[in-house]
Amino acid sequence: MTTLANILDNHPKDELCVVIPNGTKTTYGQFHDEVERVAEILSASGVKKRKNSFDSSTKWN
Repeated sequence: MTTLANILDNHPKDELCVVIPNGTKTTYGQFHDEVERVAEILSASGVKKRKNSFDSSTKWN
């Protein structure tokens, strides 16, 4: 299963990922950490992954 966190793993942690003009700059490492943090919050809140019976991709309930 491919996840957003897995995709972010393929980039240098210190390379810029998101740049907001005149604002925040976020590296792949920072973005990866934020994705993991949100996933943990969702899991702790009872949100679970499930397999879609049609194409075996993973979906959030």
